[in-house]
Amino acid sequence: MGDIFKPYTINLLESNRSACPKCTCQFAWVLPTATKNYAEVKCANADCNSWLFWHPKPKNEGSTKRKDTKGLIEKFNRGFCEICLRKDYQLPRSEALEAHHVIEKKDGGDESQDNIRIVCTKCHKWIHHERTYLGHYHAEETDSNIEGLAA
Repeated sequence: MGDIFKPYTINLLESNRSACPKCTCQFAWVLPTATKNYAEVKCANADCNSWLFWHPKPKNEGSTKRKDTKGLIEKFNRGFCEICLRKDYQLPRSEALEAHHVIEKKDGGDESQDNIRIVCTKCHKWIHHERTYLGHYHAEETDSNIEGLAA
């Protein structure tokens, strides 16, 4: 697979896909989306450029998600979300307490108590929404606000 952050071409036939139904071209552009979970696949023929399908992000490639946060939750858990203050038993079945890195691991963050916040799924999604769509600088302000709430 190519670099998931830049467009790259694939041979549809080698990928167990059929050729473009409009122009029968067997090559396609893989165009990553903003979420980086899926990429659009469009016909590589400049005259056609038809949308073909969604292509999943290659597994274990470019992933920054931590797999070992369960131990952090057990280590720093105080039994409630540090943002909304809901206790773990008050969370719906679709939610749980999760470990959030104030400074992300990829930016040099560690797994110390000063850098970990235990938050519910809903609040964790909100924090990352703030980071993604309002900018990393704003996320730092949000994280400092969390520190004030958690203290």
